[in-house]
Amino acid sequence: MKKIFKKVFSCLLICILCCCPLTNVYANEININAKIVSENALSISANNTYYIRNYSSNLYLDVAAPGYKELIQHAFMGGNNQRFVYQNNTLKSVHTNSYVTTGANYATDFPRAVVGSSLKISLSVNPDGTYCILKQDGNTWRALDVYKSTSVVGWAEYTGVSSQKWVLEDGNQAEIARGTYYIINANSGKYLQLNETTGGLVQNTLNSGNNQKWEIVKTSSGNYQIKTKSTKYPGYINIGTDNYGVVKSSSMNIDIYENDNGTYKLHMPNLAYCLVVQNGSTVNLAKIIWYPYNNTYNEQWMFVKA
Repeated sequence: MKKIFKKVFSCLLICILCCCPLTNVYANEININAKIVSENALSISANNTYYIRNYSSNLYLDVAAPGYKELIQHAFMGGNNQRFVYQNNTLKSVHTNSYVTTGANYATDFPRAVVGSSLKISLSVNPDGTYCILKQDGNTWRALDVYKSTSVVGWAEYTGVSSQKWVLEDGNQAEIARGTYYIINANSGKYLQLNETTGGLVQNTLNSGNNQKWEIVKTSSGNYQIKTKSTKYPGYINIGTDNYGVVKSSSMNIDIYENDNGTYKLHMPNLAYCLVVQNGSTVNLAKIIWYPYNNTYNEQWMFVKA
């Protein structure tokens, strides 16, 4: 009888270990450790400074104003409160110069992510190229997560769900060499064009005219001004009535950031607006507007030397 009991017990034990690997803490730890990358292995940013976008919502990690203590997800603004430095296994806010760490519970088993004293952070790379931002509590790994589709960001038990996946984008301005370019919308394939009668911006098929040629000039502050080569309606890309894209004689600074697919977003500094085609249209002469960034092809542009 004892032999039968031992045999049954051994079989049950084998089944538990083989069929329920998530209960095996050490196997789980080995699996995560195999995916953790060092800051030296990251080649996205020259100085390890990033905008961090949630894979599920397309909103960005943000140190919330006015207190600049709690972390939220928010539309892209481009400010230092959305820029983070990953270095020495820590994640530091550029705005506050303090570190991503753990705050009080927002909900059961969901402490808020805040900035404060240093906390060891690890990045685990996923097969799709996204990252999970992890911390270890004893034998438990916790991942930076969004609470039930709210703006609240905190720490949940690591499962690898889409809300725990983050995209690291270069937190520095793109390096665009001074010169004259065609600017092409990634969604429509049409060229950014100046209406030389009204001063409004539209898209159109290539005509090689000066009203489709744009001079990119980097400013001393590190962002850019974009000047039309048109002699009939000279000026710079700016914002007009009802957020329409226009050319004015006065210049406006524009942030240009490179996306992970090699395209660029043209962004108004410290505002959530980027240059887009109205309603995502693909037709000729559709108007160009400044609109909140949603990480679609309509908000992405390519630069081709004219």
